[in-house]
This record gives sequence, C-alpha cells and structure tokens, in this order.
Amino acid sequence: MKCLVTGGSGFIGSFVVEELAREGHKVVIYDIAKPDFELPENVEYFDGDTRYISTLMSAMKGVDELYDIAGVLGTNELMFSNNRAVDVNINGALNALKAAKLSGVKHIFHPTKPNDWLNTYSITKFAAEQFCMMFIKNFDMSISCLKWFNAYGPRQHLYPVRKAVPLFIAQALYNKPVEVFGDGKQTVDMIYVTDIAKIAIKATRNCGKLGKVIDVGSGLPITVNELAEMIIKLLKSKSKIKHLPMRAGEPEKSNIAADTTALRDVLKVDEFTPFEKGLKVTIDWYKKLPEAELLKALDHFGKAEKRSFPL
Repeated sequence: MKCLVTGGSGFIGSFVVEELAREGHKVVIYDIAKPDFELPENVEYFDGDTRYISTLMSAMKGVDELYDIAGVLGTNELMFSNNRAVDVNINGALNALKAAKLSGVKHIFHPTKPNDWLNTYSITKFAAEQFCMMFIKNFDMSISCLKWFNAYGPRQHLYPVRKAVPLFIAQALYNKPVEVFGDGKQTVDMIYVTDIAKIAIKATRNCGKLGKVIDVGSGLPITVNELAEMIIKLLKSKSKIKHLPMRAGEPEKSNIAADTTALRDVLKVDEFTPFEKGLKVTIDWYKKLPEAELLKALDHFGKAEKRSFPL
C-alpha cells in the first residue's frame, strides 16, 4: 500500500511515517521541510506545499491512504499571522481533500484540536474539520477526523512555537525558572506521540464514514503546575515555577480532558503509555541534544516578544 503524509517531517507526522513504514508500506513525506531524522528504505521525501493543488496532485498518484497532517501551529503566535494560518490550515486542507477525491484515494485522515479557544489556530482547525464532515456527507469519502489532545514526546520542536513540555525541560535542565502562563491551574491531557500515531492509522482504516470527530487523549487531566513540577522532579532540577500573565488567544481558565468513550467503544483503545514513563523517555531525548540548540530555545523565549498587528 502507498501512503502520503503531508507534514511528515514534523513532530507527530514523523511518528506516523515511521509507524506506516514499520508496517511495510511505501510512504511518501510531503512537506516544505526536509526530514531531520533518518528515513527507512521504504520512505521517500517529496518537496511540496499543500497550498498548491497541482503539486499535491502529482504526489497523490497511486496513493491509497492520505494522512493530512500539514499545518502551521501556534496559539498566541498565530494571532499575529492570520492570513498564513488560513492559507495553510484551511485552504491547504481543502486542497488535500480535493486532490484525494480526484485521485481516488481510499482513506483520508485529518487531525483537529480539542478546544474552542478564540484564536487563529482554533478557528482555522475547526473550519478544516467542518470541510472534512462536508466531504464525507456530500462526496461519499472515507475521512477520519481525530481531536488530538496534548501530544508530547521526542522530536517536538523547541521553538519558535512555545510548547510546554520541551521548553519546561530546557528550562529545568539549566535550573532556570520554569515559566507557566496564568495560575497554572488550567488542565492539559497529555498523550504520548507513538500512541497518537498508532491510533491515527487505526482510525483511518476503520472510522472514515463515521461522520463525527473522536477525542484522542488519555482522559486523565493534570494541571500545568503539576506538569512543570513533574519535569522539575524527574530532572532533579533546582528550578522554581514562575507564573507569567496569560497570553492573548489563551483563556485564563481552561479544563482540557478527552472524552475517551468513542476511543474505547469504536476503536477499542483503552491503554496508553503511562505519562511518567513517556515523560522519562522524552526527557532523555532532550538531554542528548546539543547544548547550543537548548540554549538557543532559552534565548528565543527569553527575549521580550514584540509583535505588530498584521496588515
């Protein structure tokens, strides 16, 4: 079987690629960035941007499964980059759906997000999710949509988008203050990246005509303070938590936890990588990074953010 993974060079996309390759399929990474990990023999790279449907059509030839994971990330960051997010997260997703329909792709996967925060990222991801539902209903397509909760694991980028786990690890490694926005009582639902990859593949082959979105998370929320404290403890760091004002695009109070009912009943998934186990593996991976890369991330987020409203 031939599988195309848009955004396959990225964090979660790269694990989907590896899982598909492990199953023995021919896999094509479609991305604007070259992979920075070693490619298995049955994986190739196609330099492409989802904003250009003609390029997508070229890459889609002979494809059986499409995993459309390409997108631009950020909550506060995309508040100042609206047009780019619309171009990639909405128009790019729409191009992928159209190209898949025209190319006769049998199964399609598209991820969405778990909250309705009023920011650019949430708005664009919800719009793409609704287009997926529209294509299922009106064009008889097999499209699986999953709400990915808080993914963590090796290879998550340290910057430029601020992600809690890698940045907390970098700060704790150097005994710097671990910076938490707000009072830290908001909750997150952490799920290990390999769990996400395996569930995405299973859903793509079994839930394409379901016509609804399934939550993918552990269902076990923890507070951001608890997350920071666990990282500090596992690293035996001298860091202390430092609370910062909440950023635009992120609410003061949010309680994020997956409803795992459909995950259990439809996909028969009820076991996940234990959080502390996954976090230890993740920490070990970041500890092996070059010091310059870790310090660059700390320097990047240590500078005062100066942004102007986009015209």
